[in-house]
Amino acid sequence: FLEGNVKRIEAGWEETKQKAQDRLQLLNETKNAFIGYAENCETIATEFEIAEEEIKKVKKMFNLDAANADLKKRQDLLKKSEGTINGLFSSINANMATMSITIPEDKKKVLSKEIKAVEEKLEVAGRFKATVTKIEELVAS
Repeated sequence: FLEGNVKRIEAGWEETKQKAQDRLQLLNETKNAFIGYAENCETIATEFEIAEEEIKKVKKMFNLDAANADLKKRQDLLKKSEGTINGLFSSINANMATMSITIPEDKKKVLSKEIKAVEEKLEVAGRFKATVTKIEELVAS
């Protein structure tokens, strides 16, 4: 009789312990997602500023050699900038997915608005690409 109760208690204890460990792991993942989200939001804002600056630096060049060199430089900057921005945006969305598991609905709405604002800023990368494409067309002609 006592042995049966002890086994049930031990089984219950193990189950509770496992649930607590799973919850702790989820909370740690959520904490890391919050940290990553905050860092990535700051970093992506900086990357948007860098892309804006590069767009402003583009000038008409009448020397074809200088234009080719500038084109190569802009293409490299575009590739790096696009990769960084898209990677950070993907990371932000992944962090949001992790955080969504534990945060309340009102916080989800606030974070969704923040992500939408970042998504709207992605047009900077599009403008940078359009600018580089225009340089490519000018050099080609």
